[in-house]
Amino acid sequence: MDKNIFNKTIKDWQEKGYDILRLEQLYYKALLNNKKRVNIVAIAVIVIAILLFVVLVPKIFFSDKTVAVAKKDVSEKIEEFVLRIKCSYTDNTPVSNTPFFIYQGSEQIESKKTDGKGDGDVNLPAGKYTLKILDAKREIVLSADKEVEIVIEKYVSQPAKKETVKVVVKEPVKTEPVKQEEKKTVNYNEPKSSPFTFIRVNDKGYYEYKNEKDGSVLIYIPAGEFTMGSESGESDEKPVHKVYLDGYYIMKYEVTNKQYKKFCDETGRSYPSDPGYSGMSSYFTNYPDYPVVEVSWNDAKAYSKWAGLRLPIEAEWEKAARGTDSRTYPWGNGDPGTNRCNYDPGNYTEDGYKYTSPIGSYENGRSPYGCYDMAGNVWEWCSDWYGNNYYRDSEYRNPKGPSSGDYRVIHGGSWDNGAYGIRSALRGYGTPSIMYNPGGFRCSASE
Repeated sequence: MDKNIFNKTIKDWQEKGYDILRLEQLYYKALLNNKKRVNIVAIAVIVIAILLFVVLVPKIFFSDKTVAVAKKDVSEKIEEFVLRIKCSYTDNTPVSNTPFFIYQGSEQIESKKTDGKGDGDVNLPAGKYTLKILDAKREIVLSADKEVEIVIEKYVSQPAKKETVKVVVKEPVKTEPVKQEEKKTVNYNEPKSSPFTFIRVNDKGYYEYKNEKDGSVLIYIPAGEFTMGSESGESDEKPVHKVYLDGYYIMKYEVTNKQYKKFCDETGRSYPSDPGYSGMSSYFTNYPDYPVVEVSWNDAKAYSKWAGLRLPIEAEWEKAARGTDSRTYPWGNGDPGTNRCNYDPGNYTEDGYKYTSPIGSYENGRSPYGCYDMAGNVWEWCSDWYGNNYYRDSEYRNPKGPSSGDYRVIHGGSWDNGAYGIRSALRGYGTPSIMYNPGGFRCSASE
C-alpha cells in the first residue's frame, strides 16, 4: 500500500472518528506479506538461473570440444592387442602348461599353453573374442582406452588351492595390418607335428597316421575335456567327473594276431596259448586279422614298448571310446542291436560271430573319433592300476591312476558280455601276469 494513500486514509478516518490504531496494524501486516511474496519470487528466479547455467552453459561453451574428442577417438584405429594370460594358484605358485583357446565366432583361431612362469601371450587384431581356459568360458571385447583384466577362478584337484587365471588386455601395439593372404586357418584336430606317417583325415574329421614299426593305424585325439564315469553304473564308476587330457594317439583297431606274431618273431617272446575256440583251431596263426587274445598286461606292455608306443591310460581309453558327450556306447545311447558290435545279445551268434570277429567288422559301432571295436570283441588292457574309489580323488589333468595296486584296469567288454558289460564307462580289472581268453589290447602314444 502506498504511504501517501495511507496518510490520506488516516486523515479521512480521523475526521470520521475511526480507530487509527487498527488501521496502522492492517498496514504493517500487508507490508509484511508483500515482503514474503517478494522473497519467494526471488528464490524461484535464482533456482531457475542456476538450472539454466548448468544445462545451457556446457553446451554453449564446450560442445565443440566434446565433438572434437569424440571424433578423435573414432579416428584412432586400433590394429592389434597383446592378450596376456597369467595362471597361478592363490599362493602365487605358477600353473604351467595351462591350455587356453581363443575363438572368433565359432572359429577357433588360437591355441596355446602357459609357460613355466604361468604366462602366455597372444597378439590379436582388435575385435570381439571368446576365451576358453580349461572348462571356464569368458567373453572379452578388446578395448583401446585402458587395460581390461578378467579373473577366472577354478577349484582344482587340491581343495586347499584355488586356481586363478588373469587375462589382461594390454595397450594396443601399433603394427602393420595383417594381409588377408597371410592368415592361416588352424585345424586343432591335427597335431602340431607327428612322428608317424600321415594317411588321411577320416570321415569324422580326425587325422589318421601309420606307425611304421607294426603297421598299426593311429587316430589323433585332440586335447580337451570330457566327462568320465557314469551315475547309472557300478559304484567304481562314480562320481562322474571332468577330466582334461592333452592331445594323444590311439590305435584305430585292436592289436591283431598278425601284428603280435611279428613282435614275437623279432623279440623271441612266446606265442600266446590257444584260446580253444570251437571251430577255430590254431587261432593265433590261422586268423591273422583277428584280435590277439591270451595276452597278459605284461605282454601288452612289452609289445607297446617294442612298437614305440605305450598302453593308454584309462581316461584316454574312455575318451576315445565315448567322446565328449557322455554317451553310453561308442555309437551313442541306443542298444547294441546286432550290427554295432561283437557281444552276447542272448545266443552269441546273433551278431554274426560266436567268439571273436575280425577287427573293424562293425562300421556302425565306431566311436566319435572313428575307433573300431571299443565295445565288445575283446577286453582291452589299460596302463592304470585299478582303484575302486579312485574317481573320488582322480586328478583333473591327465590322471594316471593309483600309484600301486594288485590289478590293472581293463575296458570295453568282449564277445562274452551282454549290453551292460560293454558300456564305455564300465571298469574291469585283472591280474597283470595272467592271460585272459577274451583279453586283448590296443596301444596309444603321446603327442
